[in-house]
Amino acid sequence: MTRSQYGLPESGFVFCCFNNNYKIEPQIFDVWMRILTAVPGSVLWLTVKFSNAEDNFRREAQARGINSDRLIFAQYSHIKAEHLARHQLADLFLDTLYYNAHTTANDALWAGLPVLNCIGKTFASRVGASLLKAVGLPDLIANFNFTPNSWLDKCSIIYVYVY
Repeated sequence: MTRSQYGLPESGFVFCCFNNNYKIEPQIFDVWMRILTAVPGSVLWLTVKFSNAEDNFRREAQARGINSDRLIFAQYSHIKAEHLARHQLADLFLDTLYYNAHTTANDALWAGLPVLNCIGKTFASRVGASLLKAVGLPDLIANFNFTPNSWLDKCSIIYVYVY
């Protein structure tokens, strides 16, 4: 399995989020676009079940000054082994804010992909942090009232460490 098989660049940092699209709300998408701005040559890899979601993400990226070619879309896979294997092509999983990844974060961690999470105040927004604590990765939990700069800081540290 190679990055090019999935339309990913062979070099450059690959952020991903394989959460259901309804979990990606405008506030977190803003932060992700700021991350792409801060990390040259990076891309964001998302799954989509519906073509209109792809069109909407591309339009919203453009509206935030990001070339929509920096968004890569994976089709939903019903084959669990393939889904888990493709995680290894990414560098960092970006979790959503108000409704964290649950099974999706577990899949990423199982496949060896670190997850960057922001802990919230509700059950649905605390699952990712719980998983990260359970696997001994509490440094990937942003413990603050959501501020975009804190996410950018954590991403910058991870980017520098990887590259």
